[in-house]
Amino acid sequence: MENKKKVLIVTNDIECARNIQYCSKIESYFEANGWEISDKFEYTDKVVICACGYHNAQYNKALKVITRLRENNYDEKNVILMGCLPKTHEKDINENFNCNIVYFNQEEKLDEIIDASTSFKSVQDSNLFKVYQEDTVNKKNNGFYIKIGDGCLGTCTYCVIKRAKGSLRSTPVDDIINQFKTAIENGYRKIQLIGEDTMAYGSDTGTTIIELINTLLSIEPNVEIYLGSVDIKWLKKYNSDFVDLCKKGIIRKLNIGLQHVNDDILKRMGRGEAKFSEVYGIIKQIKKECPDIFISTDIIVGFPGETEEAFENLIDFLKEDTCFDSIKHSGYSDNEYAPSYKLDNKIDPLDIVDRFYRLNDILEGKSMINFANSPDSESMTYLKTFEEDIFIIKESYLSIID
Repeated sequence: MENKKKVLIVTNDIECARNIQYCSKIESYFEANGWEISDKFEYTDKVVICACGYHNAQYNKALKVITRLRENNYDEKNVILMGCLPKTHEKDINENFNCNIVYFNQEEKLDEIIDASTSFKSVQDSNLFKVYQEDTVNKKNNGFYIKIGDGCLGTCTYCVIKRAKGSLRSTPVDDIINQFKTAIENGYRKIQLIGEDTMAYGSDTGTTIIELINTLLSIEPNVEIYLGSVDIKWLKKYNSDFVDLCKKGIIRKLNIGLQHVNDDILKRMGRGEAKFSEVYGIIKQIKKECPDIFISTDIIVGFPGETEEAFENLIDFLKEDTCFDSIKHSGYSDNEYAPSYKLDNKIDPLDIVDRFYRLNDILEGKSMINFANSPDSESMTYLKTFEEDIFIIKESYLSIID
């Protein structure tokens, strides 16, 4: 009997559900083509690095993998780099990597590389990931992930993900409904709607996120909806509808991309569609009327133009805040492909590190440190790694039907 070819799949980010879903699809794809998923690079025929590129620290992690493989005389022609990183750090990749590059939406190249009998395009996205499951018995306690779109409509000057993913492409409503019905039929009641710009859903197809949610509720109203990556401009646009869904207990968890509290900095970030006070007023309204809702946010420190006074104002605000249950913060990363790269008044990297840890100290229990994007993330460790912060993808997904 012929031995199966082996592939090791690794990633530098398990915090991003979209990245884990993509990794899981890669895993399913190789298995569909008769490959065995390995958990070590020795005697492995291929190594796939599925890499996030949001922050420069992510690039350094991917480079560590390549460096280790080179040290062990692993043939780089058998390495495949996928994910956002090939586009977000294109110049660095071209200068330091000699492996196969597979960009988003060009996975037919992967079909060619492994001479696939089952195409990547024909493999369905996974909806369940072991890394995110809380209860192996009661499915109602576990999240069922449905990707409702790729790309975004945002103009954030610090972000390079749009370079990799492009503009918004909403998933057809019928596809989402079919996945939703599968979740309901199999006992899942926590539905995670994921995408780079979830609240922008339907802007390219003539519908809205509110219409989508109401369509799903007409099929099964006894569910909880979880939304990530909520841009403040959509929060403002759908204010009343959003509050109504929260009051009904439909939306139980929100991640709102706040990024800062200073209006001038928000404008420099490309997020100045509404004044901070206006946005925070909506957030306070939601929290007041729905005190049990879990609200998290993202903060960036050290953005170009962030004076010490502006940072202190941020600190003062977060000391007084009673709305956010969890705050994920990161240090600004200067990337030449991001518009913010050309901004003046850059902050010294040492000051960014200092502000990062000063913020962490005052947040205490609210802090959900984004280790992946911390200024000195090389000092951080995770549970299962083979090279600091590099996660092995194996059995990351579960079958929808047992």
